[in-house]
Amino acid sequence: MSFYDFKSKYPRTKIGQKIVEKVTDTVFTTIKPYLKENFSILDIGAGNGEFAERCVKNKFNYTAIEINEIYCQQLINRGIKVIKEYVPPIPCSNEEYDYVHLSHLLEHMTSLEKAIDLIKDIYRVLKPNGYLCIIAPDYLHSPSFFYDGDYSHTFVTTENRVKMLLVDNGYNIVFSKYLMGWKIGWSGWLLSFIGKIYNNYLYWFFLNLIKTKIDSLKFGRTRGSFARSLFILAQKV
Repeated sequence: MSFYDFKSKYPRTKIGQKIVEKVTDTVFTTIKPYLKENFSILDIGAGNGEFAERCVKNKFNYTAIEINEIYCQQLINRGIKVIKEYVPPIPCSNEEYDYVHLSHLLEHMTSLEKAIDLIKDIYRVLKPNGYLCIIAPDYLHSPSFFYDGDYSHTFVTTENRVKMLLVDNGYNIVFSKYLMGWKIGWSGWLLSFIGKIYNNYLYWFFLNLIKTKIDSLKFGRTRGSFARSLFILAQKV
């Protein structure tokens, strides 16, 4: 059985997909001013390909790395260049990319050593002054969801941990924000507050209330819509 098949077997609801699209729009709009027209982009862990679609639409030189066979085939069917491989190591040449996108992948590293190896290898494939964008769940916001929401979450990600990891491996922090739903900044704090209550308290109440009527794997995906995420852009020194 292929790794991460449970994601494709329990697909998003229509509302969930709309939220993901809005989040991706927010991310792309925020980082686009840093991307030049001829940039080459590497997206490690491309998943369903929401970010890929925006890169292709904007005519960037885009390459995805994805290990799940179903996601790989979906990307290939849409004409997107895909490398099917586990990372690290990254199967790319030195200084090949201007921008590397790492959305909800760092937390899947099985140890601190693997996380460091990944960040160092991204540094290797980045061109001078290239950018690395990291999006990852904020453990401090919804600690129970971090582990319960995905069995392969291992490396704990918080804002300070990720920033220290980047600085120690040769990056400057360009900005560090929180993604709260699809919002950034003060407008998202209400969503963040609601999400914290839902993920840490109300979810368990609803799950027990309706556990005989609904699959917890399907229902559990609602928590991801309310979990706060880190959104960090760093530059290779």
